[in-house]
Amino acid sequence: MTTVSAAPVLNEAQLHSLFPFHLSFDRNLTATSVGSSLRKICSRLATGQPIAGAIEIERPKLKLDFDSIAQSTGLLFLIRVGDNALML
Repeated sequence: MTTVSAAPVLNEAQLHSLFPFHLSFDRNLTATSVGSSLRKICSRLATGQPIAGAIEIERPKLKLDFDSIAQSTGLLFLIRVGDNALML
């Protein structure tokens, strides 16, 4: 019989090291974690701050709200970051 192990868990330092452009947020669209490289290019993205106004979803075309984003898992997102033309 084969046992299934739990999914690997990353601590905060590992997450920042492996994914320097990551962004996570809660249901209120408040940033809960922002990668170090993403913070460098957009100072408005900071833990505890709202992401609205700091990013804009270019594709897929949907509202910047938690439910719309959650229903679109598996899709590739293209976001505009900050006031510049940088898109990720």
